[in-house]
Amino acid sequence: MPLTFEMTPAGKARLEAELEKLRDERRRLTESLKEAVRLGDLNENAEYHDTRHQAGMVTGRIQELEAILANAVLVEVEEAPEGVVGIGRTVLLGDLTNGEHIQYTIVSPFEAEPLKGRISSESPLAAAILGAQVGDEVEAQVPSGTLRLRILEVC
Repeated sequence: MPLTFEMTPAGKARLEAELEKLRDERRRLTESLKEAVRLGDLNENAEYHDTRHQAGMVTGRIQELEAILANAVLVEVEEAPEGVVGIGRTVLLGDLTNGEHIQYTIVSPFEAEPLKGRISSESPLAAAILGAQVGDEVEAQVPSGTLRLRILEVC
């Protein structure tokens, strides 16, 4: 059975957009390489070697994205009631310890980018808030300790 990659429709769209952008980039790099070959003497041409390296990296990422998209399994955004945390929902949390507000979107594990505010539904934080409602207080065991949070808003 082939490896599958669960993702939301929005996550799949992001990967498809990245793939199209990379294909355009590869076409541009290929043209640059053809021009360098036409000019000759590639041994001492650092720009040629750098472009060739970039083209290899882009081609590798294209192949990776094509494989991922070919084996993508869409996870529909959960039809949770209004104000309830679910996959695909964006949640505004209040930290009860320091009063700070943080916002995350709950996504499939494959789509997670914590630094961009998208956390995996399998992460300790998401596990603690999935199914919670606006106004609920929850505790999440994370690597840095225990977080005490209040669900402020769910969209």
